[in-house]
Formats: sequence, structure tokens, C-alpha cells
Amino acid sequence: MSIRIEPKEYITDPSIYPGMNLADVLEARGISQADLARRMDKPVQAVNEIVMGKKEIIPDTAILLEHVLGLPAGYWLKLESNYRESLARDKELAELNSQVELARAYPYKEMETFEWVKPVSSAVDKVKELLRWLGVANLNLVELQYAAAFRKSNKHIVSKEKLVAWLRHGELELQNKELDTFDRDKCSDLMNDIRGLTRLNIQIAHKQAQMLCAKNGIALVFTPEFKSFPVSGATRWISGKPLVQVSLRFKKDDQLWFSIFHELGHVFKHKKEFFLEKTGRFDEVDSEETEADLFAANALIPEDKYLDFIAKRTYIAAPAIRNFSESIGIAPGIVVGRLQREGKIPFSMFNHLRISLAWKKGDS
Repeated sequence: MSIRIEPKEYITDPSIYPGMNLADVLEARGISQADLARRMDKPVQAVNEIVMGKKEIIPDTAILLEHVLGLPAGYWLKLESNYRESLARDKELAELNSQVELARAYPYKEMETFEWVKPVSSAVDKVKELLRWLGVANLNLVELQYAAAFRKSNKHIVSKEKLVAWLRHGELELQNKELDTFDRDKCSDLMNDIRGLTRLNIQIAHKQAQMLCAKNGIALVFTPEFKSFPVSGATRWISGKPLVQVSLRFKKDDQLWFSIFHELGHVFKHKKEFFLEKTGRFDEVDSEETEADLFAANALIPEDKYLDFIAKRTYIAAPAIRNFSESIGIAPGIVVGRLQREGKIPFSMFNHLRISLAWKKGDS
């Protein structure tokens, strides 16, 4: 009476190499390694290497084992696959543990608050979640991927990990946007359309600004800023698509709109490269930054109308600012902001015309 051995009897711990299962089957059936080798028309050494775990079971060998032992080829291949995956997982765990220290530098709690990453309980799980979110196989690869950003941030105290996380949010948002073809000749039309949004409630205005930019082939992304993170905006081209990314670092409506127009200035006036904004003030020495500042200032408030407004007054009052801003169709805080930056009024004056902004809980 023959004894049939079912595959399920040999589904073992994946960390056990398949040769051990083969040895058990041979012992149960009273078959020697030499006898198995003869039946398979294989060298005894080849069978012994499989039994000892030195040689993998390949598909051809699995089919021969099926013929000789009656256990399906898929059974042997599954054992081999599970074992190889187990070895890879052990190697992965060691690599993840080697990255725990690197992961500690990322603002994980803040990223969790923004709902960018999932809450985790262990240091290794934090590494895995960061790898998933950053889209890299190893945290050591981040340096190469964001080399241009790191070079731009060298003059300022910016955490590289915070910068990477902030920029990555923009990239992920870009993936979700449908953009029309970018046309540099449509600059004036887009600027005029967005100017009109500055008088609207920001919750409505920012969405409409995003839609207008998308119709002009530009991704406009609003990204929460981390604590102690001196970056107000960035412009870069990804796969031929312009990405404008801004934060609420300065917390006022005029500064947010100025940042948006400044970044759009880079898109329309400069070559396709990476721009990282730190201050958002008229104090940059870089010629392209100065040009983007002037572009933003004059796109928001036409230069001739601004100069005429200044020339007619020895003293500037709040009603005059309101009337002027209404006549050119922008928020009064933008006029106040420009007057303050250019030293026409003290920074302490008319701040009640500037609207304070903040992220709603869960905004990303």
C-alpha cells in the first residue's frame, strides 16, 4: 500500500530552505539522494547542493521533481520563492535599521499632522513610510534626487529633510493635476485674471487661482510650512511642466499673493530651472530674483498707476488706499504691503487692511 504525501504537509516556515523539505520527502519515501539523481538524470552533486541549500530549485528542476516525486512543480517553486523572499526581507530589515537615524531628522510628526504619512509605532515602520512617501528605495538616495534644492538652500539655515518633505508634497500634488499646454504668450491674461481674485475670500480665491493656472499649463500648489522653515515658495519644471509651490510663511494675504506672482515671474521670464524663495522681500541680490520681485510688484499694481498714486499725496491715509485699491481691482492689503516694503509708510501703519491667513486643520 503506497502512502501519498500531499504538498500541504510540507508548507513550512518560509525561512527554511526548500532542500530541507526535499530531504524530508526523500526520507519518508526511503529514497536516497543518489537514487533521486539517477531518476532525474542529474548529477548527485546537484541534488546534494539543493538538499544543503546551496542551489536554488529552478523551474526545470521543479518539473523533474514533479515527475519523480509526484509533488507539483508549483509547490517546489513556491517554497523556493518564499525562501528567497524571506532572505530578501531579512536583508531589507537590516537596511531599514541602518536608516533609522536618518529618518529621525524628518519632521514626521508634522507630516503626520498634515496627513502626508501614516501614524506608525516603530522606528523601522517610520523608515518604511518615509520611503513610500518620498518615492525612494533608500533615504541615502534623497541627497542625489534633491541636489539642486540643497545647493539653493546653502545660504540659509534650512533643514534639508524639511525641504525635501516640503518639495515632495508639491511633486505629489502635480501628479494629481490635469494641465493644459503651457503658453508663455498668455502671461498678461493670466496675471490680470489672478489679480481680480485678490479681493475674494481666500478659500474661494486660492482654488480659482489653481484652476486658472492649470488652464495655462501651470501647477499651483499650496503647501503647509513646517516650524522653523524659512522657505516661502519654489518654482521648478518637472517633466516639462512648471510647478509653482507656495506656503503661508508670512501669514498675510499681500505676502501670499506677492509670493504667487513672484513665482509666476520665474515661470514666464526665466529659463527652466529651480528657484527657491527664502525671504519674499525686496532684498535679493540675485538678478533673477530682483526681476521676479519687480514682475510681481508691477503685475499686482501697474507701475504707472502706482507712481501716480504716490505723486499725488504728501500723506497717505487709509481711505485713499482703499479707493486706490478698488480702482485697480486688488485687495487693499497688497497696496499697504508695497508701500511698506518701499519705505513709503512705516511697517506699523495700516496693517488692519492686511488680512491674516492660517491653515485650517487638515489642510494640505
